[in-house]
Formats: sequence, C-alpha cells, structure tokens
Amino acid sequence: MNSDDSKLLEELYSSEYQNLINYAGYILYNSDYVEDVVQETFTIAVQKIADLQSSNNQVGWLYRTLQNVVRNKNRDLQKPNKIISKITQSTFDQIFPTTAEFESNILFYESYKHHLSEVDWTLLCERYCDGYQYEELSKRHNLSVSACKMRILRAKSVLRKEIQKDNKKL
Repeated sequence: MNSDDSKLLEELYSSEYQNLINYAGYILYNSDYVEDVVQETFTIAVQKIADLQSSNNQVGWLYRTLQNVVRNKNRDLQKPNKIISKITQSTFDQIFPTTAEFESNILFYESYKHHLSEVDWTLLCERYCDGYQYEELSKRHNLSVSACKMRILRAKSVLRKEIQKDNKKL
C-alpha cells in the first residue's frame, strides 16, 4: 500500500467511521457486533484498495461493503432460529406431514446431528437455514457443486432413515 492509499483510508476512516457505526447499529440485528462489522468493512477496504480507489463514489463503496458485511453477520446470527423451520420444511414435512403440524423442538433435531459428519451438517444448515446456493457452498467449502448437492442429498437421506427408524420404535 502506498502513501496515497493510506491517506485515502485515513480520510475515509476519520470522516465516515462514526456514520458507519451509526448505520451498522441501525441495520444489524445485534448491536454487540457493530464495531466488528465496521472494522471488517475497513479491513475489506484495505484488501480491495484498488477497487476503492477506482470507485466514483468511495463513501458509497464503503456503505455497500458494510451492507454486505452486515448481511452476512445477520445471516450468521439468525442461523440457530432458522434451523428448525427450514429443515422441517425441506425434509421432515415430506416424511411426516401430520407430525409437521406440531411445534418442533431444536433438541429433537440436534439429537440426529451425530448421524452426520460436521461438514455435512454444516452444508445442510447453510443450504436450508441460511439460504446459500450450491455455487456459494462449493466456494465456501472448497468442493465442487455436484459434491455439495450429493452431500446434502445424502445427509437428508440419512436423517430421513434415522427418523423413520425411530418412528417405528414408537
């Protein structure tokens, strides 16, 4: 990074830091992470200094970057709340349509987690809870798109069989 880059970042930091903090506090679900997302925004600005320099609206570039960082953080914060509903809709509703009418319990679903590898459980949750597309998952986990699809299908199949097995015991 040269002195012009450093000067630009210092100017943006001094002029926009508090505004970014305020904006992040407004759009972030959990205000405990406000400073973290703003710092991550500036970290991305350092990493992508050429993009920032070439932008016609450098302040706007910072805000768009902050919005993306906040979107990802909000997605991570909502993950536990979405696990039950998304997995229920995608897998269990198809198997037990009458059971799906009852309120689900996270402990029920967590009890099946041990049947899957950590990667498969993560892929399943990120696909159905966080809404990631297969292409995004393949990049995040360094897998091919077809490998992601197959692992998720296999994970759903394993869960389906285990639930059916337990349902027969009842």
